[in-house]
Amino acid sequence: MRFSPVLLFLSLPMFGAGTVNLAPVGKWIAGQRELQSLTADFVQTRSLKTLRDPLANPGRLYFRAPDAFRWELGQPARAILLRNRDHVFLIEPAKKKATRFSASALEPKSGTQGLLMMKFPMAKNVEDFKAQFDVIDLQEIENDCEVSLLPKDANARKFLQSLTFRFVKSTGELRFFEMTTREGSKLRNDFSHVRVNEKIDPAIFEYDLAGFEITDAKN
Repeated sequence: MRFSPVLLFLSLPMFGAGTVNLAPVGKWIAGQRELQSLTADFVQTRSLKTLRDPLANPGRLYFRAPDAFRWELGQPARAILLRNRDHVFLIEPAKKKATRFSASALEPKSGTQGLLMMKFPMAKNVEDFKAQFDVIDLQEIENDCEVSLLPKDANARKFLQSLTFRFVKSTGELRFFEMTTREGSKLRNDFSHVRVNEKIDPAIFEYDLAGFEITDAKN
């Protein structure tokens, strides 16, 4: 399985910003300002209408402020999404292939491809959050908060049905992140063993691409 750069969209009724209590989200965003590094395990589950059973694969996430990022899928990794400085690489180790993207082209404002990149914090503050997203639903479930939303970006809204994430209100720990597409496909990442602000070896955000076939993506 590889990271798909394409997401699909179905319009849903949305709450006006004034009708939803975004206080838990505001607290979550504020807590992320102290985030310097993060590591976590995850299980990615992909549900497709063409498949009888969902596909599940383990993975590993590394983040270092402000924008160093490594996302490995599979053990051993079959796909690696790596960002360091000005470029993002989608690496397929077994095939000795890599696709190079401009990091600026993958910002969330650029649409669907940018949604693959997790940002910490997700927004500067609640006002910035409301400027970027329309809230579909927000529920406080015991110690957690679950939010479903859509980006306001027109490119993303052509393809995406919803984004949903759930976090622990007291600690800000992300439980899961899910994307649902217009065709009914779902891509969900459930996180565990989250470590915050621990030292990460800088070599994690480098990858030796000697001997790889490198293709520049058409952004």
